[in-house]
Amino acid sequence: MTAFQPINSKAYYDFLPTSESACGDIWIGLPSMGLFDGPVSGVVISPACDLSNFKTETITFLPIIPIRAYFSNLAFLPTLRREISERFRSAGFLSRIAWPEPGYILPRRELINDDLTEIELRLANSKATKAEKEHLTRAAAGLRVIKSTSSPSLASLEDVALLLGTKWSSVKTELVRNSHRPDLHFLPKDFRDGSTPSHLEAHSLVLLRYPITLPAEFLHAAQHCLPGQWDAFLKSSDGSSWAHLQGKSDIPPLKCLSVKQAFLADMLSRFTALFSRVGSPDFSRSTIEKYMLEMEHD
Repeated sequence: MTAFQPINSKAYYDFLPTSESACGDIWIGLPSMGLFDGPVSGVVISPACDLSNFKTETITFLPIIPIRAYFSNLAFLPTLRREISERFRSAGFLSRIAWPEPGYILPRRELINDDLTEIELRLANSKATKAEKEHLTRAAAGLRVIKSTSSPSLASLEDVALLLGTKWSSVKTELVRNSHRPDLHFLPKDFRDGSTPSHLEAHSLVLLRYPITLPAEFLHAAQHCLPGQWDAFLKSSDGSSWAHLQGKSDIPPLKCLSVKQAFLADMLSRFTALFSRVGSPDFSRSTIEKYMLEMEHD
């Protein structure tokens, strides 16, 4: 009987990817095209047949962010809104925040601060019940997480855990098992032995809804330019400037890992399933309630 082999980073990644572009390549320092504050890591998803022999003029990748950064991403905002609103209702707290629609727009920062100030006053009130204090403490943690979404600093995981309460453990499990959301894909950090630097220093998530396409020539140059040649490439390439892609960084993107085929196939299938489905507009809440009543008389 074959012994069970636990899956680890050595089973998940090739640590010496080929010099040519390939599907599953992981790069660091890629241009984020304004979607993020500065360069981002990413995994290439362009089909292997397009990448072979330089047959395509573009390469598409999906951004990779540390799990902690996900909680400071707009993708987590609807969950924050739902959990905070639930805590407010349970505490009987009248929030000053008028949540903007759609649900991925941040509330005004001054209104968040007003709520935090009011919560502090309520918590200091000796007449506040234990349950009220618990709900308001958790709501305040959620408001602090929202503030991190519009600031350079990342959310505190302690605040995320406090807000989610007993749900925190299941959320972490769902993230690892790729069952939390269909548009997120888990990547384990690349544990190294200390002799070589780690490039995925934290467990991370691939953002399947954020595909970014770059000129293939840009990544080809990053892979093959000798030291000192990158700056010259940015300033002139047959009369075209690439500096707008690189932004303020003078360090070229670096290909550091490659996802092995056994795990790459799962990520690609989830990506294609996300965009190949044909959806329809949801019924409104009032329409659903109307239909539910009508069912009683059918």
